[in-house]
Amino acid sequence: MLKKGSFRRIIVASFALIIVLVSIYIFPKNEIKVPTKTIYKKAKTSAIYLIDKNNYVSRTYININKESKENIAKELIEALINGSNKNKYLPLGFTSYISNSTTLNGLKIENDLITIDFNDNLFKNNEGHEEKIIESIVYTLTEIDGINRVKILINGEPLIRIPNINKVLPEVLTRDIGINHKSMINSFKDTKSVTAYFINSYNDTNYYIPITFTVNSEKEKIEVIINELSGKDYIDDNLSTYIIAGTELKNYEILENEINLEFNNLIFNGFNEIDEEVMYGITYSVKDTYNVDTVRINNKTIN
Repeated sequence: MLKKGSFRRIIVASFALIIVLVSIYIFPKNEIKVPTKTIYKKAKTSAIYLIDKNNYVSRTYININKESKENIAKELIEALINGSNKNKYLPLGFTSYISNSTTLNGLKIENDLITIDFNDNLFKNNEGHEEKIIESIVYTLTEIDGINRVKILINGEPLIRIPNINKVLPEVLTRDIGINHKSMINSFKDTKSVTAYFINSYNDTNYYIPITFTVNSEKEKIEVIINELSGKDYIDDNLSTYIIAGTELKNYEILENEINLEFNNLIFNGFNEIDEEVMYGITYSVKDTYNVDTVRINNKTIN
C-alpha cells in the first residue's frame, strides 16, 4: 500500500506530464530549419573551331569537364569527331567534318608541342574538306594554354601530305598554316599573309570567323589587318565587323611580346567605350599574326 506522501508525488508528476503533453499539442515546437546555400559552379569552356553554315572554320565555344591539358585535348578532339558523345553537345548551327569512324590512338604533350595519333579514317568520306579538318584540329588544340605546336600522326606515321590534294605539310604545324584562306594577289611581289577575325551570328549569338588573307602590300601587317577588318578591300555578306567607317589606325608600336595600337576616336562607341566585338576581333587578329601575348588598344590592355 502506497504511503500518503508517495501517492501525492505520483499525482503531482502525472498532472505535470498532462500539462506538458497538452502544451505540446496546443503549442507545437517549431521545426528548426537549417538554411541551405546553393552553390552555382561556373561552367568551364574552351574555344573550338567548327564549320558554320557558310562552310567557314569558325571560333565558337563548348563546355568542358576536364582539368589537365591532356584530358582537355582528348575532350576537344572527341567533340570534333562526328557521332561521339561529346559531339552531340556542339553549339547549334555548327558541325565538324571528321568522320565518325575516326578514333584516337594516342596523345602526348611535351612542352608546347602536342602529338596526336589518329587511325586512317581521319579524312574518310570528306574529299574536298581535308584542309578544313587540319585547320580545325590545329586551331582548336592551340587554344589550350601553353600549346603552340601540333604534330598529327596517322597510325603512328607523321602526316606530311594532305590526302587527295597531295599538298605537302610541315611535320609540326602551327597557326602559320592559316585558316579559311583567301588569296588576293596579282603577282609574287611584296606578298604577305595576315589573319583577320570577322563576326557572324547564329540564333543571336556572335561567333568569330578567322580569314587568312594573302595580299600584295608593302604595308606593315597590322595595317593590312585593319584595312581588311574595316572592309576597304574585301566584302563578303557573311563577314562583318563592328568597326565604324572612318576608323583609322593613327599609330602603332610593335614590341617583343606586345603591340600598342592607337586609333582615332571612331574606335569608341557612343559611351566612350570600345565594343567587345571590335576589341576582340582586333586582338585575335593581332595575336594570330604576330604571336604576342598582349595587345593595347588606345591604352586599354587586352590579354
